[in-house]
Amino acid sequence: MKPIYLRDEFDDIVHRTFWDAMRQFVLKTDNQWPTHYAAMRDVVGAVSDLFEKEFLTDDENVRELGLAVLNELTEKGDVEIVPSFLRKHFFAYGIFGCAQRAGVRTLLTEEETRALAERIAEREIPRLLGGELLKSVWMPQVIILISEVGDGLNEECRS
Repeated sequence: MKPIYLRDEFDDIVHRTFWDAMRQFVLKTDNQWPTHYAAMRDVVGAVSDLFEKEFLTDDENVRELGLAVLNELTEKGDVEIVPSFLRKHFFAYGIFGCAQRAGVRTLLTEEETRALAERIAEREIPRLLGGELLKSVWMPQVIILISEVGDGLNEECRS
């Protein structure tokens, strides 16, 4: 049975709309994840895995669409899909203190990965320090990303 890919079914505009809808679907503002289990964490992981399945390919057109969707999600403030996806790149390249793992496929180059991670960390540090970020994520991936990127983070943020 041949796998079904959304990229084969949707045009670029529909893809962008779909992924923005997924970003909004996984958005949460009152999560209690440090003290309560929520099945939504599994959903967020599945959405991130779906993003990876869709865009990690050798097809240059699909790669370009994946980059466009990734950038749009980032610009719209995604704190679930992009950080989860991006952290896998840390291991692929062995950056930000992560041990390098062979065979990890990537969408971004090492330089693009560093730049995007630093951009997300810079954007989210004020929300982390203000206490909003911790309450607005299902998964701690963005918080882990901030701590890993953190060479320039102050001690208050690290603690």
